[in-house]
Amino acid sequence: MNLRNRSLLILGLTFFVFFIIIAVVSLSVTLSGLDRIEEQDMGDSMNQSRSALAQESGALLSTAQDWAWWDDMYRFAADRNPEFIESNTQPDALATIHLNLFMILDEKGIPIYGQVLSQGYRANGSVPADLENLVTGNTRLSRPPEDSPGIAGLLLTPDGPMMVASVPILHSDRTGPVHGTLVMGRYLEYDSLRRINELTGFRMVLYPPTPGRTETSLPSGLDRLPGKEEFIIVPDNESWITGFGTIRDLAGRDIVISVTKERQLYRTGYANIVTYLALLALWAILTGLIVVIVMDRTVLQRMGRLTDHVRSLGQGPAAVLEPVLSGNDELAELEKTIITSRRDLLMREEQLRVFVNAMPGPAALFSRTGTILLVNPAFAGFFGKTVGEMTGADYPSLISGEDIDTYNRFVQEAIRTKETIHFESEKGGRTYLVSYYPVLGDDGEVAQLGLLAFDISERKRLENALQRLTKKIALLNTVIFSDIQNKVFVQTGYLELLKGRLADPQLKSFLEKEEAVVREIQQSLHFARQYNEMGMSPPRWQNVMEVMLFAISHLDLGSLKRDFRLEGLTVYADSLLERVFITLIENAIVHAKGATVVRAGFSVTGDEAVIFIEDDGPGIADDRKETIFEKGIGSGASGSLFLSREILSVTGMTIAETGVPGKGARFEIRVPKGSYRFAGK
Repeated sequence: MNLRNRSLLILGLTFFVFFIIIAVVSLSVTLSGLDRIEEQDMGDSMNQSRSALAQESGALLSTAQDWAWWDDMYRFAADRNPEFIESNTQPDALATIHLNLFMILDEKGIPIYGQVLSQGYRANGSVPADLENLVTGNTRLSRPPEDSPGIAGLLLTPDGPMMVASVPILHSDRTGPVHGTLVMGRYLEYDSLRRINELTGFRMVLYPPTPGRTETSLPSGLDRLPGKEEFIIVPDNESWITGFGTIRDLAGRDIVISVTKERQLYRTGYANIVTYLALLALWAILTGLIVVIVMDRTVLQRMGRLTDHVRSLGQGPAAVLEPVLSGNDELAELEKTIITSRRDLLMREEQLRVFVNAMPGPAALFSRTGTILLVNPAFAGFFGKTVGEMTGADYPSLISGEDIDTYNRFVQEAIRTKETIHFESEKGGRTYLVSYYPVLGDDGEVAQLGLLAFDISERKRLENALQRLTKKIALLNTVIFSDIQNKVFVQTGYLELLKGRLADPQLKSFLEKEEAVVREIQQSLHFARQYNEMGMSPPRWQNVMEVMLFAISHLDLGSLKRDFRLEGLTVYADSLLERVFITLIENAIVHAKGATVVRAGFSVTGDEAVIFIEDDGPGIADDRKETIFEKGIGSGASGSLFLSREILSVTGMTIAETGVPGKGARFEIRVPKGSYRFAGK
């Protein structure tokens, strides 16, 4: 998937996720608010329903009071006159006041008269025993006190909830004594609930908590409601909702009250949020389209053109190195920067190609796996091919069988050490100095290798001729030195013989001076022989610790302790480096009177390595720190410090005495950069 499609997809997903988040949050907040409003509204409806029930019970209590505080009722309770029943308790009379239960009890709560009317307020016979027991068994209903205005409320009967009022029977002026109790009742399902529903505008139902005789399933938890203010809300559907609560009857039992009403607020709020989300979706779509169009026109299409242009930069002619984007925005500036960088790269590649092609010897650049990336004509001509044929070829496959091992060995060493490797190779009667240069990648590992080869055949011929000439001169010097040494030795013998025969003191004095001259000649011959040996063998890499150990093996340190810490250091020096160490250690043995230890070590200061050899003797005076390196100063089997300095100078090393007088002598040998290395590096 390209950047344009990926950007459009990400943008679309961003808008979609943004819309989903807003929709979820809006729905959650709105529905939560609607739930709270519905809960509050249902609470008001429940309270309104309870108030309506209280009004119904109050109206029934008022009717019962009118009948109970009537002299005719008082006389009937006293004498049981049947005319009262015939005149006043006919079904039509009771139907007028909407009664389903009419009972008269004596002072002890025993029924005197009772009648139950059906739903249509028709005569239905006497009061059933279970209903009668329910009334007479409740002292609040059967025997209210004389001073009580009566009691009214709900009573849960076998046939359903009934609104019941109980009033003590008194005179019309409310004087006693009490002659009994009047009990009136109305089944709510017949008439009262209809009036309440019409009054409140919602449907109310009363039934016991155990749904045995109703079709409505009751929610769990009604038995745990702590008071009349608590209720449970159950949404029936999107249009109706029911609230369930409890109310105590006159017997102290719970009656479930349910209120069902329309969800007008919910439907209105839900419609509003749906409208809001629809408008939000429309806004998101329009905004997304506008953003996509603007972004596609101003960024993505331009970026696609920029990408195609950048791809073509490495394939097309130089004419494509012109901007294709207009304007001065970031993409246009980026294109200009890329084109400028491409031009610089092409120029540098051309400069490199010209430089490589101008080299007289073979030169090439190939990958770590051996694929040739760049060659000059000399390299291609070496293999009898053109530059075009060599580019992209496999370099190892071009090497002959006898040279492949050399190639693998030096290439692997360059890759392993990440350092330039030099070696000489002979091919076709010519000698080449071949160098492999590792090119490191971004990960720090070798990614490419450069090859440079120089024809050093003429130099090797001159070096060999010079070496042969040097050997001949050295041989001549050796013969001459030996011949002169023999002559001096013979002369010394004759001087000794002459010395024993001379009696003249003056002649003996002349003879002694002649002997001194002969000894000086011998010392000069010894120095010349050592100086002649310097440079006879080419310098080489030498382990400093090993050379030091070989040096002290020729010396008797006596009581001097040694403390050498030269492990791991290797230097590029003349083969006479061992003689330098012998001279320095011998200097401590001979001149460091009272010294107890000789130390050797090294440190790295800047680009130089510093090798020091020191003792704890009397040291060297400041005015003699340079004169000790002059020719003719110092003595010993190994030669002078002058010769040591000359040996070190062959490879660019220097030596100086830096000790503090009175604390010991300290010789420091400074090894220049490139002439030292450490083991394993």
